[in-house]
Amino acid sequence: MMETALSADYGYLRELVYSLSQNVLDPSRDYLFETRLSRLLRNHGMNRVDELVSRLRAARNPALENAIAEAMTINETSFFRDVRPFDLMRTELLPKLIEERRPTRRLRFWSAACATGQEAYSLASCCSSTSPCSPAGMSGSKELI
Repeated sequence: MMETALSADYGYLRELVYSLSQNVLDPSRDYLFETRLSRLLRNHGMNRVDELVSRLRAARNPALENAIAEAMTINETSFFRDVRPFDLMRTELLPKLIEERRPTRRLRFWSAACATGQEAYSLASCCSSTSPCSPAGMSGSKELI
């Protein structure tokens, strides 16, 4: 019975985080709630996630809800922070995009929610320095938004 309650609690928190930040948290990462919310729980006189969810269900608390969303988002930025997405971009996605966009000679990328821009610069570097992403692979414009 406790596992179902915890599963429902995590579902509630995932929906809360999504509604405030548009960040999708996969259920396979529910364990992150325990670690990332531990300080918040202590600061509000609680010990467990289910206590937090019970409090939120009993009465809305926008400040607490925002604190949860903030605690669950990644507040870290660095160049090529996650290697796998950039490898995928370089080896599979960009070659297909370049071929599909060859007639327009234009690629546009939107790098959302990057704190200081390292992700966008990493993407630009990937486009500029790897074949077939190099200017020889596709002359024309590449735009980061």
